[in-house]
Amino acid sequence: MRIAIITARGGSKRIPRKNVREFLGKPLIAWTIENLLDSELFDNVCVSTDDKEISEVAVSHGGYVPFLRDSGLSDDFTPTNDVVVSFIEQLEARGIRVSDVCVAFPAAVGFGKDHLEASRELFERSELDYLFTGVKYPHPIERAWRCDEDNNAFFVDPKFEFVRTQDLEDAFYDAGQIYWWREGLSEVLRSGAPLKRGMYEISRNDAVDIDTEDDWAFAEELFRYRLTSR
Repeated sequence: MRIAIITARGGSKRIPRKNVREFLGKPLIAWTIENLLDSELFDNVCVSTDDKEISEVAVSHGGYVPFLRDSGLSDDFTPTNDVVVSFIEQLEARGIRVSDVCVAFPAAVGFGKDHLEASRELFERSELDYLFTGVKYPHPIERAWRCDEDNNAFFVDPKFEFVRTQDLEDAFYDAGQIYWWREGLSEVLRSGAPLKRGMYEISRNDAVDIDTEDDWAFAEELFRYRLTSR
């Protein structure tokens, strides 16, 4: 069975109850569930959560919540990989064979059908274990600055102080949107073997990291514009 797994715990700290807070007329997680369902790429869009309200909202918007996540996998420090591996293991213990998996975060509201299809195609053509979404840094990271407590500014790496920006390579960050997992990746992760990882590039406008109230307001304005301009 090809599935998507949305990881959505209830204890979000920076924006409390973020995953079920109304975003442009419906709960934030509902947008991601419906985007994944609309792609018609998955047999089930699953939600891994420890929270009863999130579970109920997810199911009401077409998500599949076969069980609640153990509280030991729902703190601030549990890696997403551990949550996904546990979810897959519990499904397979119930006799459900899982093939390739798409892991998504609840705030992946801008990741629509076109990106899902294109990233899946890139992944399937490859021999990668794992494909993540990446966004290009707007400025070369080699020319980053830091400030000390007295506001003295200095280059993180002084050897790049006089290197032209156009002579430096592009660098990317993990956009925190979706991740494709090859069948059997759980065993590879448990073994500690090195992973073959790849990246699907998206724009900054497709990946707003919603961690503050300012982020939330910006994301709503951005996606309101996108919805009205279709």
